[in-house]
Amino acid sequence: MGIEKRAASGAWSHLDFRLYLLGETVSLLGTWVHLTAYGWLILQLTDSAFFLGLINFLNFFPMLVLAPLAGVMADRFDRRKLLIAVQAILTAFTFLFGLLLKLEAVTLPLVMVFAFLAGVLHTLYSPARQAYVCDLVGRKDLLGAISLTSFVFHGARIAGPALAGLLIHLVKMQGCFFINSASFLVALVTLLLLRGRHEPAARASRSMKEELLDGMRYVASSPVVKGLLLLAVCLGFFGTSYGVLLPVFARDLLHRDAAGFGFLMSAMGLGALLGSLLLALPERYSRKGRLLFIAQLVFPAATVLFALCRDYLLSLALLVSLGFFNVVQNTLSNTLLQQSAPDGMRGRVMSFYSQVMLGMMPLGALLAGYLATRVGVSVTLVAGAAVLALATSAIHGKVAAIRRL
Repeated sequence: MGIEKRAASGAWSHLDFRLYLLGETVSLLGTWVHLTAYGWLILQLTDSAFFLGLINFLNFFPMLVLAPLAGVMADRFDRRKLLIAVQAILTAFTFLFGLLLKLEAVTLPLVMVFAFLAGVLHTLYSPARQAYVCDLVGRKDLLGAISLTSFVFHGARIAGPALAGLLIHLVKMQGCFFINSASFLVALVTLLLLRGRHEPAARASRSMKEELLDGMRYVASSPVVKGLLLLAVCLGFFGTSYGVLLPVFARDLLHRDAAGFGFLMSAMGLGALLGSLLLALPERYSRKGRLLFIAQLVFPAATVLFALCRDYLLSLALLVSLGFFNVVQNTLSNTLLQQSAPDGMRGRVMSFYSQVMLGMMPLGALLAGYLATRVGVSVTLVAGAAVLALATSAIHGKVAAIRRL
């Protein structure tokens, strides 16, 4: 733990980063309250697994289309100003939705529009937020800063959904959105207090299109990078539907209310937190590729067990395991891609990873929502897990070099 502890201490020594982390902590807690209430609201409005998938698709679709543009903006504009602008819009946007909900003016089309616009804003925010951390602490303390922000994210993922389940009863659905708007306001104030600045990079002599084509040619020429990206495609498309369909699973198969659903969401967050803590330990594995292969076999098996389970406590335990192996896969894939790519190509390779991983999620959610209305939630989850296991095994078999990394 020595290296990580020193890294975290170094990041924590920066006042700007401490302020930033405070804002992120409050904002992420509010975001998870929002997301949990949002899923329950959609189920109340539609009583349909299909619409859960459709609205999830609309929320993530902008990432598939706009991620490269968002990355360019994060490099070409002052990141702090970009973050402030997006955070201010999110604050007002979320408050307006809560107000409309209080006035009983929220309709299904409005929910769909809100999901899409929120997806656009979060797509613009994400790359600037990740890059701005380095502006605050410098390269030397970046590892500790990333470890701390990851811990905060998964901690909020545990507390937020459980809190939402209680708040829905105490302050109604609209109260959850007002609380999230207030959390965005806290993050906005902390951003205004920060002194860290980013000097936008000068425009490159090569066009953005040329740079993008260079990255695509590199991916096509590297079996390992291409294999890792294909694994991300499979996980994003076939491996995330258990989270999308969880409101239906909680209500119809486990017979739980909003509070019970919130604790199920928190169980996934707990597993993700444990996975991130495990991978934050000093390296104990010389073969990360082999560990990735094992995780990608265990994950679909756990999904099948969860799909067939009807016991609430056992479902909680299985969701912990799903959250754990999901974050292990994502973290190892991210690490192996960055280690495999040359310095001059790393940014483009990681933008492709974000696109295929987060971009496949809405498509998979849309398909899962449709299938769940036709054949049921359990059959949909089992079928997706089976395809995921076969596809990932085939890719590992074809690109054996991944397991030797």
